[in-house]
Amino acid sequence: MGRDTAIVKDRNRRVRQEALREQLSKGGHVQHIIDIANKLSDGDTILETIDVQRLKAAADIKIKLIAKYIPDLKQTEIMGEIEHVHKHEGLQDADTRIREILGQGEAASNTALKPH
Repeated sequence: MGRDTAIVKDRNRRVRQEALREQLSKGGHVQHIIDIANKLSDGDTILETIDVQRLKAAADIKIKLIAKYIPDLKQTEIMGEIEHVHKHEGLQDADTRIREILGQGEAASNTALKPH
């Protein structure tokens, strides 16, 4: 029962995050940050020092607002199970398989892969 609850909570969290992404997108926060970056990097526009400080402050506030509601994807926890199956082949089986891959028949089995 605990696993089902965790799955439902995870799904609800993803739905809320998607709704917040959409709301932030509609609010134009990301686009405004892009506009500020373009304005700051535009060599043709002359900005006063105070204007640069205001633009940077506005971008920082918007970035923090976005980060508060939408975590970095690199910080998102990924849960799941990994199953690993290890198959052990004996040396003789591996030797036979190598010959099959290389297309060598029984004639080569006595010379090609034997230790000297």
